[in-house]
Amino acid sequence: MLAKKYQTQSSAIASYDYTDIAEGTGISAFYGGNASGSTAWILTGNTSLYSATGFTVLNGFDQNFDVPFNMPKSIKGELLLQVPISLYADPTYSSTGYIVAKVIHYDGTTETIIGGPVTSPSKTNGGSGAWGGAMLVLKMTIARKHFKKGDILRLNIVGTQSGTGTDQGVIGHSPIGTQSTSSGEGFAGLGTSRISMFVPFELDL
Repeated sequence: MLAKKYQTQSSAIASYDYTDIAEGTGISAFYGGNASGSTAWILTGNTSLYSATGFTVLNGFDQNFDVPFNMPKSIKGELLLQVPISLYADPTYSSTGYIVAKVIHYDGTTETIIGGPVTSPSKTNGGSGAWGGAMLVLKMTIARKHFKKGDILRLNIVGTQSGTGTDQGVIGHSPIGTQSTSSGEGFAGLGTSRISMFVPFELDL
């Protein structure tokens, strides 16, 4: 009699940060950063990577963060996104900021939106005369989408900030997370300046 071979769960899910067995998904975390200037916005799983710039002005921010697929994979389920912002308001005025995010499949020619666009809650710094950080948390439900080798998973974030006087806002995007958290931009209260995206991949069990 031939022995029946079994694939252990640990080998099947070893490449994921955590799993949701009930949903049949393995969750991988990606972090947004700037590799080398205005044309090199990336998604990476490397949390030791410094961004070329740890933060950027929030108002008018409109960037694509990309990661190419080196092997075929399918995405399906709930995708979670965390985006840190910080707002400054002088003692007389208040400052408000929010983002709009979407997730895109890009085959090198055509962009297909597979999640969003989703608008975050607005956050306000009420004239404190100091920076104040806030973590924006968004959820998207992704219908099953297959990525071939060479396809790109793209996160697009658009930022808006409004206020008067010396009011201003920034968005953090440092994969290492601690970059800029001790500076005057107000990420210290959050403990991180990291954009985090948790992507649900179909498990191959």
